[in-house]
Amino acid sequence: MNEFLSPSLSEPLAAGRELVVGRYLLRNVRPGDEVGLVRLFRSCFPPDPGVFQPSSESLWRWKYGAPEGPLSCLAETLDTGEIVAHVGGLAMPMRCDGKRRLTVQCADHMVDREHRRSLEGTSLFTRLMYLWIENHCGMGGAFLAWGFPSPRDSRIGERQLGYRALQPVRPLVRGIDRGAGARSASAGVVDRLPADAGELWERTSTLVRHTVERSQSYLERRYGDGTDSPYRVVALPGRGLAVVRPGGLEDRVAHVLEWIVDRDDHEAAELLLDGIDRVAGALDCPQTGTWLPTWDRGHDWFRSQGAVVHTIALRRTGRSWDPELPIEELDAGAYFSLGDIDFL
Repeated sequence: MNEFLSPSLSEPLAAGRELVVGRYLLRNVRPGDEVGLVRLFRSCFPPDPGVFQPSSESLWRWKYGAPEGPLSCLAETLDTGEIVAHVGGLAMPMRCDGKRRLTVQCADHMVDREHRRSLEGTSLFTRLMYLWIENHCGMGGAFLAWGFPSPRDSRIGERQLGYRALQPVRPLVRGIDRGAGARSASAGVVDRLPADAGELWERTSTLVRHTVERSQSYLERRYGDGTDSPYRVVALPGRGLAVVRPGGLEDRVAHVLEWIVDRDDHEAAELLLDGIDRVAGALDCPQTGTWLPTWDRGHDWFRSQGAVVHTIALRRTGRSWDPELPIEELDAGAYFSLGDIDFL
């Protein structure tokens, strides 16, 4: 098997390797590349105001601005330096059995239409994926890569790069209560993320073995000021927190990106849901949608509130480089939410 597809866990992979292939230079993304990357993004993807997209330099820097930096590679032409391909990676720390581990979410994979032909039998995109795996995954990098690829990228990942299809995204969708807000104690919309949001997440997620980290700094960077996406924060002081935005996966659905509440505090959950319904009504969304693992008690609770499972065309794939945490175990037991989808 190609060594890129099964990197050794006993020796660190080469960091920041560059590669000349034909008339292209393949390398890691560096500060300042966002100018060319945004130009490439706009040429590859049509504008869609309903979905968050890094279609400006400021949004690109925000999206890839994690402290660990962008775990991304690009291809540029040797003669002009034009960026013609990109394999993006968002650093996503995960808590696994109490230990902080680095994972990477694959994002914004794209190749300019004029540069999609094969190079010695292999596409430019596949060559770039090989380098991305070598530079950013395995020992010394992310132990887990995962994402929500297009059908074409999914086929390449599963056939050539060792990825596995994971359980698909199945949102729980329910009609809102038009009388929401009648109770004076219901959760309210707040202007800023509460200062104890990270602490609340720590307290309510202690029993979850594997979950993407929701530290205070992460939540503030993800949902704080400086983004163009219309996030609404619904909070019940000290007891519950939700982040809501209209649209994204389904039209006229207020998607609950974060649902942070003690699974045994049903009163707090009801008050939080009441606040979410008020936000949805104000956004002219007759339905709300969330995504929770089927094994999570929150999933059953939403079903008890009238939510039904929707089937949508959103794939999910992943690959683990740690034999002690195989992708099958993570697929069955890791906690994910809509907030883990990069374009929401």
